[in-house]
Amino acid sequence: MGLTKLFWQRFATAQQRNIKYLRLLFNEHFVLFLLIAFGGLVLGYRSLLMVPASSDFWQNPWWKFAILAWLVIGLQLGHLVTYFRPADRLFLLGQDHFLMSRYLKQALGISAGFASVWQLIFFASVWPILTAVGFHQIVSLLLVLLFTVMYKIFLLVIERYQLLTTAKQVANDIILKILIPIIILASLFWLPSLVGLGIVLVVVFLVVIVARQLNAQAGQVSAALAWPLAIQQAQSHEQAVLHFYALFAEVPQQAKSIKRRAYLDSVIVWLTPKGAGIQRLYLTQLIRNNEILPLILRLWLVAIIILINVHSAPSWLIAAIAAMTVYLVNFQIYPLFLQTRQVLWTQLVPIGLVDQKKLFNRLLLGFSLLSIVMILAATVTTWSALLAGLAGAILMTIFCYYFYIPRLLKKGQ
Repeated sequence: MGLTKLFWQRFATAQQRNIKYLRLLFNEHFVLFLLIAFGGLVLGYRSLLMVPASSDFWQNPWWKFAILAWLVIGLQLGHLVTYFRPADRLFLLGQDHFLMSRYLKQALGISAGFASVWQLIFFASVWPILTAVGFHQIVSLLLVLLFTVMYKIFLLVIERYQLLTTAKQVANDIILKILIPIIILASLFWLPSLVGLGIVLVVVFLVVIVARQLNAQAGQVSAALAWPLAIQQAQSHEQAVLHFYALFAEVPQQAKSIKRRAYLDSVIVWLTPKGAGIQRLYLTQLIRNNEILPLILRLWLVAIIILINVHSAPSWLIAAIAAMTVYLVNFQIYPLFLQTRQVLWTQLVPIGLVDQKKLFNRLLLGFSLLSIVMILAATVTTWSALLAGLAGAILMTIFCYYFYIPRLLKKGQ
């Protein structure tokens, strides 16, 4: 089988997996929630744009800082997708030159296409605000878009180059992915138009030259692939995609990893009563889990940021966001019970299955209450938002504690 055909076969397999999980994700209930949330965001964005461009509201320098941060965040999305598998190190051994010139060429093209779409989405979402803050010339707007797209493709070229055994570090990731984009975009936002135009054109020119040199090195006959790094990069990307799908569906292919957080050992002891061994086991597994705990912390952070920014939105929208936060936290912790049951010795613990379910449900209740605390902290500035968030979170907690989680536990036993 040709290497180009192999890539496209794996690409098709990956898209079939994506379609499978996207069908689970976009069920009728979630689509309804998205329509409601999207409608609320569109109404809020529309009311924002109704403010006249000549108003002092748009002269606040923080708008440009916010746009700059938004575009830099967009540059972090999109990575080189290779679909390498551990067995490739053996079966594709000795074909490094053809891998670089054919397989990875296709991978770079597909990755650049998806990454460019992300840049277009991020740019289009702030286009009206850019116009309001003073970017009236179409040339200035297109320069911003040109830089973000070209620079993202440049980052992908560097990512491919770093898979070589002879690769040298071009620059620190923070400098490449954050500092340089901030400096270039800031020159467009705050320097005179002609100066900003000159800087962007020079940077684009340099980017093209460096990218061509890196491509030439990758296309040499002597180019060799650093297989451990390439496989690790491919698996890391796949796990990141599966982690996203795991927010809404059970994903069996996820790799599990644990990490002891010694500074939280005292918290485990304090939160579990003496003699409650199985309850302490659940809490220890959760705190030391390298996927679930960070994911919950990110969910709380995202919920807090959203609720702070939509505190003046309709009450139903705030209640829906609060309820969704509690639901997602419970949904992420639930697989922990099944993982514990799969360990043979836990089935020998002298505690009945019914009591184990009650203790696990109590753990979920504790994290639901923590979610309510986070929601209260994010909505404390407005009385109506506080009541709406509290109502939505409490109702979802009751639903999960008495109906949803017991049903899942009964189904999964």
